[in-house]
This record gives sequence, C-alpha cells and structure tokens, in this order.
Amino acid sequence: MAGLYEATEEDVDGSAPSLFALPYYKQCLVLHAMEELAPLLTHPSGGRLHDASALLADVGAFVTEGRLPGVQERNLPQRSRVCIAHGDLHGGNVLVYPGRHPSPALIDFSEFGKAHWAVDPARLAVDLLMYGIDAGTESVFFEGFPVWRELAVAVGTLSTDLRAVSADPSTTACLRGLGWLTAQLRQICPKLRGDADFRRNRWEWHLALGSQVLRMSYNRDMPPPKRVAGLVAAHDQLLAAADALPDGTDELMREQGR
Repeated sequence: MAGLYEATEEDVDGSAPSLFALPYYKQCLVLHAMEELAPLLTHPSGGRLHDASALLADVGAFVTEGRLPGVQERNLPQRSRVCIAHGDLHGGNVLVYPGRHPSPALIDFSEFGKAHWAVDPARLAVDLLMYGIDAGTESVFFEGFPVWRELAVAVGTLSTDLRAVSADPSTTACLRGLGWLTAQLRQICPKLRGDADFRRNRWEWHLALGSQVLRMSYNRDMPPPKRVAGLVAAHDQLLAAADALPDGTDELMREQGR
C-alpha cells in the first residue's frame, strides 16, 4: 500500500482534525460511552485515575468541535494531505494465502477512497492493539489496564519495545505485527520519511491513532476494561498530538501556500 499512498497524495484545505470529524450519531455514541465509563476511570478497581475531569473535557471538545487540548483552531496548520486508502484496514480484511511463500490479500473495499494519509496504519494498529492483544481472560480484568495504556503510548511514539500481559500465541503474533508496523511506518507513510517531515507531521500520526482508538470506547464487543483503555489511550494521543505540533505555524502555513 505504501506505493499507492505515495502515488496518490494530494494537499487539501483544512486542518487535520477536520478529516477525522465524526458524524453526529457517532459523536453521540462516544459521549454516551464517556458518561457510562466515567465512574470506571477513577475507581480504585478500575482505571485508578486521580481525576478524570480534564480527560472528559478534552475528549468531549475533540469529538464535538475537533479541538486539540489547549490549542486554538487558528494555531493548527490549515492544510493537510490525503491519499487513496483502503479505509477499513483491520485484521479481518487481510487474508493470508498459505504455502511456501504466504502472501497477504486485502478484501472489502467498501471504504476505499481518499482519506487522511495515516488512516490505514492507525486503523490496523488499533485493531491489533485492542482486538488481538490480551484478548482472552486478561481483557475482562483491570490489572492489564496500565500495560495497555503504555502499549498505546509506545505505538504512538513508534517504539518497538512493546509488551503485553499474556504470552499466548495470538498476543505474541499481534505484538510482532505492531512492532513491524512501528518500525516501518516512516517508510510506509511518505509524510514521515524525512527527519524534517517527521518533526512536522508526527502530530497527525498521534491524531490518527487517537481518533481510531477512541472508537473502541463505544464498541460493545469490547469488555469494559478495554473500552476504558481505549478512552484513556485516545486522550493520551490527543495530548501527544497537541504537544507535537510544529513550531512556527505562520512559517509552516506560508510553506504550504497559505
């Protein structure tokens, strides 16, 4: 897919958060999930956060207004980039043909089209993280919550030092997949390849990852500990995106032709 991303890239007007705007009914799903999960965020047998008010306010502002924590819309780069993407790149849409040289094949192109340049890898990373890792008994207990949170942070920073609670074959395979993805992401995504591009655009990777993992908060197939982990991980990525915004926005906008 990397060749397709590079060949079809094009600039578009508008800040990157606008490309991740949720339709109204999904906004309602997230807001309802936040209300439902709020007691678990601070419960001593749950997420054990000292205070969840900032998280709830920040995530709510992002969902309803596209705002990053502590960042004014006018201070965001007002151009982003899209490319042709699969649009729903998760493990269930990747088939691997067995044989001496196993080869993957993608299916279900119903969402195929122009999308933010980081949508596909972020969607796949979240699928591996939330569905594949510690998907057994561990997923119904909060003991794994700190590990899942740290794992999401590591994926955001493209670390290959990844760990999980269990060591079952599925979890091990998904950790390897995530490790490969984080190691290769800068080659997969043209917007991250050069060091200057990486410094300028990595905030959009955090944004894409946060947007995708946020969807797990209202996924009823997820046990509550994983849903809480999704909500907290989304907030962590939004904070990381705000912190990674490039300096000199005015200069950047001039470079982008604004």
